[in-house]
Amino acid sequence: MTKVKEIFISHSELDKEIVSLFVESILISTMSFKSREIFCTSIEGMKITTGEDWRKEIRKNLIGAKIVFLIITSNYKSSEICMNEMGAAWACCDTVIPLIVKPIDFNQIGPLYEVKQAEILNDELSLDRVRDRLKETYTSREFDIPSDRWTAKKKEMLRSVNDYIDTNPFPLPLSKETVCNLEEEIDKFKTEYGNLKSSYKELLKEKEKLKSYCDKLENLKDAEEVVELKMEYNDTDEIDEFNRIVIELKNNLEKHRSSVITRIYNEYSGMSLGIDMNMYGDDLAAAQADGILDDEFSVIWRGTKQIQRTKSLLDEIQYFIKECSEDTCKWFESEYPDVNMDINNKQFWEKVIRVRLSYS
Repeated sequence: MTKVKEIFISHSELDKEIVSLFVESILISTMSFKSREIFCTSIEGMKITTGEDWRKEIRKNLIGAKIVFLIITSNYKSSEICMNEMGAAWACCDTVIPLIVKPIDFNQIGPLYEVKQAEILNDELSLDRVRDRLKETYTSREFDIPSDRWTAKKKEMLRSVNDYIDTNPFPLPLSKETVCNLEEEIDKFKTEYGNLKSSYKELLKEKEKLKSYCDKLENLKDAEEVVELKMEYNDTDEIDEFNRIVIELKNNLEKHRSSVITRIYNEYSGMSLGIDMNMYGDDLAAAQADGILDDEFSVIWRGTKQIQRTKSLLDEIQYFIKECSEDTCKWFESEYPDVNMDINNKQFWEKVIRVRLSYS
């Protein structure tokens, strides 16, 4: 059975570096305590021996300690085990010294401690008072500490601790009021989530049904029937739907050269804008090679998937124009005052769809 140690260091495992600096520089190197006198679960030679019940060892050493240091950081405050140790230390030990590390302040230590009992770990005057408290607790022990050595070791520790904190800043702690407010908000969200969950599932099922329905209708030859169904079930208004189709069509057409777009316009509208073959012959030949145009430079509407989608989008706009509401027509007139709402109109392609046509 291991011997109970006189000094108990209550801390978070996440603060091992800071704790080690305090123990090694202040307690051992300067105050001349032995490692066998200190219980600290993060430091070799002071931690629990392998095979021992750690709960019993912590309880035994906490109850038997002559002095308990609480290294209180944001990590400490976030640990349930550390907060339990804090309460147990108050109940079991006569001398308890909380050492806070910013951003923790005196008001966040806990209700069991008077503010005047706490010290700041990385503060020179606080360390001086810690030294004096140790001398008062260990009256039978000789502490031969030259003042210049104490000052040097103290400053060395403070530099190391502050450098570590600068490199590894602590998260800002939440006040009790903030935590309470957050808990209330979380409860509200949970209630709202519970109320919406069943409705969401139903809507999700309905959406999947409609998507499947529309996917099947895409394969039908009657484009007007497809567009009509989409307009009936779409959850956006007419103007939003119109803009969505136009944007998709623009992006689709811009994958082609302007001369090829002109051929698509001619084919779909029945117009005959002339194209300079000397200038654009190579572009049209490339479109033939890609399966977009045939040998006579006519559009192969059932050729590539891309050109099939182009035709489908053009049909959607054509039907949309035919069936749109009076309000949508008025919106179009105000948005494009110099353009006819007509898919066969050249200005509609240049100013509404916003693609470039190349013609002579």
